[in-house]
Amino acid sequence: MKRNNSLLLAAAALAAGTAFAADAFPCRGETAEECVVAVPLDPAVYSRASRGNGGAAREIDASAANALERMLRVVRISPNAAGSGPEKRESIPYSVRPALRRKTETRNSWERFLVADAKVSGDSLTCRVDPPASTNGAVWTALEIATPLRNFEQIVTVKDKSGREIARGTLYDYARFASVRNTTIKFPAAAEAPFELSFASPETEAEAAEFERTLSKGTDGSLSTKEERKSIVRRAFRIDGVSAAVTRQESVFEPEEAVAAPGRPMRVFEDGGDTVIEGDAAFMPVEWIDLDAVSENFSRNVSVEFQDAAGWRRGASGRISSVDLPGEKRRSLRVGLHAPRNPGLVRLRIANDDNPPLEFANPPAVFGVARRDVLFIAKPGCRYELELDRASKAPPKYDDTIRSYIDRVRDPVRWELDVGGAGAGDSLAGDSPAINFVRSKGLAIASAVVFAALLVACIRLLGKK
Repeated sequence: MKRNNSLLLAAAALAAGTAFAADAFPCRGETAEECVVAVPLDPAVYSRASRGNGGAAREIDASAANALERMLRVVRISPNAAGSGPEKRESIPYSVRPALRRKTETRNSWERFLVADAKVSGDSLTCRVDPPASTNGAVWTALEIATPLRNFEQIVTVKDKSGREIARGTLYDYARFASVRNTTIKFPAAAEAPFELSFASPETEAEAAEFERTLSKGTDGSLSTKEERKSIVRRAFRIDGVSAAVTRQESVFEPEEAVAAPGRPMRVFEDGGDTVIEGDAAFMPVEWIDLDAVSENFSRNVSVEFQDAAGWRRGASGRISSVDLPGEKRRSLRVGLHAPRNPGLVRLRIANDDNPPLEFANPPAVFGVARRDVLFIAKPGCRYELELDRASKAPPKYDDTIRSYIDRVRDPVRWELDVGGAGAGDSLAGDSPAINFVRSKGLAIASAVVFAALLVACIRLLGKK
């Protein structure tokens, strides 16, 4: 009798666990220290959130942009402090944001140098410029000279710390004749600081000729005498500061591009001369919709309609076209939304006017889904799950201090989300048919086996009585 009761309880527990697992998604990952973790919001989670206990579509207001996040919870599962007994389950703060990808960019940043050991000799100025201590070991690619002067020309020679000349160029301002100014000296190759700079007026006829050619570009040719040139270049030069350019590799983060969600059941029908494509977006964050038309040589207006409690309403519009003619081939079949939306049922209404209806492939359209992550703080030795709290009427409110900290982390540790059989067929990953079958039918098969075992146990128990 005790054995039968134990079997009955075990079967009931297994059935309850199987039903619970339909709305729980384990997070797969480990950490040796406390850190911020990101797990992807798989379309299977959206699919499960849009369905009720019996698998029927839930009626959620399509205008609610965060239909899923309203019921989403992150649960931390910790070992019992006493070392035995049930594990501790608690809901913890989390944040949902667009998935970010790291991108490395090469950028030039300018650092202000310290001017020292300035010496003046006639019309020449020599000085040493030292980099800030925070840039120790950096290599530099150019110098920028700050000066308040106008109408000048100076020859600048740059030497590195070993006394080797590494660059030579001309600084000039021709404001009297044209809006032409240059105060930058570029290095042929990157060099290490400190640098020695020498400023001097042009002296040779070749330099003078170069100056005259430069002037002729911005004038009507009226300037031709050397006296005018001397009035510009024969003057004391002044510098207010020196900055140098350093090339750095910087990491920037930008949102991941939307990806096409696997085909969902759709139907195509005619309505008042329009072709209508209707499909269930399962409240996924849709950015665009791609149509797959078989027809060629057409151009049609398309409107996107979303369903809410009041019925169907228009949310976006666009135009699709396809041309396959001699000398011209192009296709434009994407309808973009003004902003990511989380719709339930979606209709694309194609205006045929006096043209025959278009023919479409199967499926006739796919949704472009924005990648989004759930971020939370993970601790060592704990397990984590995403759960759907269907009784919730509003998103959870957590301490802003923790959520702000989570949002500031741009490069979290990435874990995987185990979607199991929930919402199968909606995963963004291209799984094999066998895996998709297990995911789509696994929960139903497991439930059937458990309840069959439960029924057998009950029959045997009653028979012995």
